[in-house]
Amino acid sequence: MNETQERRREIRTPLTMITLPFVATREEDHQPFEYVLQDLSPSGARFAIPNWAANRDRLQVDDIVRLHLPLRSSSWASLRSVISSWIAT
Repeated sequence: MNETQERRREIRTPLTMITLPFVATREEDHQPFEYVLQDLSPSGARFAIPNWAANRDRLQVDDIVRLHLPLRSSSWASLRSVISSWIAT
């Protein structure tokens, strides 16, 4: 496990059946980009950004992004997040 995974201690719900990308926006300039949701927990989400999108959109560690989720819950339909690390694939 890497240090990013250690930050969330609660149980995560893996989302292995969702393979199509969703849309997110960078808060600074509202630039849209695609991401793939990998897991959810009450305090966060893990998501992957395709390499071509990360390079095109020049996303950086510490950028604030808003993940637009096609899921509805009692608390949110989008999630404000900070890019905390990059993991090479």
